[in-house]
This record gives sequence, C-alpha cells and structure tokens, in this order.
Amino acid sequence: TVKALHPTPVLVNVISGGLTPSFTVKEAEEMGAKIIIFSLVSAVAAVHGIRAAMASLKKTGTDFSSAQGMDPRQFFEVMGLNDIIELDAKAGSTAYAVV
Repeated sequence: TVKALHPTPVLVNVISGGLTPSFTVKEAEEMGAKIIIFSLVSAVAAVHGIRAAMASLKKTGTDFSSAQGMDPRQFFEVMGLNDIIELDAKAGSTAYAVV
C-alpha cells in the first residue's frame, strides 16, 4: 500500500478511464499520496473545445462564436507573451519592443 512506503512521497497519476482506478484528490491523499496528477485533464478539455470550435466554424462559416471575444493579442498574452517581452528586455534585447 501507499502507507507502507511512508515516508517516501508517492505520486498517483489519475487518468479517467485508464488502468489506475480513478481517485479524487481527497481519496488519494487519504491513501497517503503526496503528489496527485491528472495528466490528461487539460488535453481532453482541449480536444472537446477544439471539436466544438470546428463544429461551430463548419456550421456558421465564422470563428466569431468560438473566439468568445478573444483577439490575437489576448491569445498570445494567455500563452505567455508578457513574460517573453519581460525576459527579452532583461536580456538587453528589443526584439519585442514593438509588439
């Protein structure tokens, strides 16, 4: 059991429908797990979002609905643009000065 491995930290990798039984964070903690990862949660959510966006594009002929008001700058900011601009400036570069 996980508790038999104490004090060694134990990681539980939870994947819905995978080989490991699905546990909640609380259940895994109660078993003694110190690290619980849900390794596919964001990828699966992305697949569902991409499918919905593509279906909307096919149906409506536009991306207005799936963009949900997000413009390209906002997208790149979510992807870390501001961090890259800051890092670039700290390195003495001006490559992103006009972004």
